[in-house]
Parts: sequence; C-alpha cells; structure tokens
Amino acid sequence: MIVSIDLDSWEAGYADGQFGHALECPGHLDKFSYSSGYYEGRASQATCGNQPVRRRAQSRRHPIRVR
Repeated sequence: MIVSIDLDSWEAGYADGQFGHALECPGHLDKFSYSSGYYEGRASQATCGNQPVRRRAQSRRHPIRVR
C-alpha cells in the first residue's frame, strides 16, 4: 500500500505537537498527515526539549510505502 503525506499538513501538525497545542486539525489540512506530524512533534518535544524543527522538500507530496 502507498500512502501520500502532505508536507504542509505534516509540518503544521509537527509544530502544534512541539508546542503542546491540542490535537485539532484545521479543516483545510489533510487529517492523516497532520496527526502523523503532530505525534512526531509530541515525541520529539518529549525527548529533545522544546526546539521546533522545520523540514522542507522539493515536492509537496511524498509517497511512502507501507507494508
């Protein structure tokens, strides 16, 4: 199965997770990508302190192969 992650949604979720905001995906963002970034941000914040990290790529969507 191939799942596409929307980077804008992922980054918004990651930032919200980093800063401890509530898990509330804005309507214009992809819910799966947002929640994935949110939980990654929460995990990173818990282990690395409160240092937000922005990730950028050339493409907005990246296919990820899930087995």
